[in-house]
Amino acid sequence: MERRSASLHLLLHAAHLVEEALRDDFAAIGIQPRQARVLDTLERLGEVTQAEMARAHSVTAASMSTMIDRLADAGLVERRQHPQRRRDHIVSLTARGRDLLGAVDQVWQRCDERIESLIGKRQAKEYFATTRALRDGLGGEAPHRRAAKTAG
Repeated sequence: MERRSASLHLLLHAAHLVEEALRDDFAAIGIQPRQARVLDTLERLGEVTQAEMARAHSVTAASMSTMIDRLADAGLVERRQHPQRRRDHIVSLTARGRDLLGAVDQVWQRCDERIESLIGKRQAKEYFATTRALRDGLGGEAPHRRAAKTAG
């Protein structure tokens, strides 16, 4: 019996290739794509607990702790004990982290432009709308929106 390849494989392969390109682009500024997403979320939310960041990014508390450790070691975020809840830590951007956001935005923009140049502006706009609909349909949302809901 002949096996059919699922169309999903195209999406997974494209996502992998985009992430590889992003990894290379972000390496030039010393961070990884997921770290850039955490910095973006912190810019939008300001100070939040580490647990809220984990929920916002749909990762385990341990995974977020490791990421925050690395970002703190790089001087991009700072973590301090929550004043009322001693077991919680509050995370915020440092001045260096805020300064890096301009370079982060440039990497994101170059990626969007690369996609537009490969498939055309109209198709890129449709692609981004379709991926947003897919993410939303699967119950996902932008990390800063999810964190704001859980915090409020």
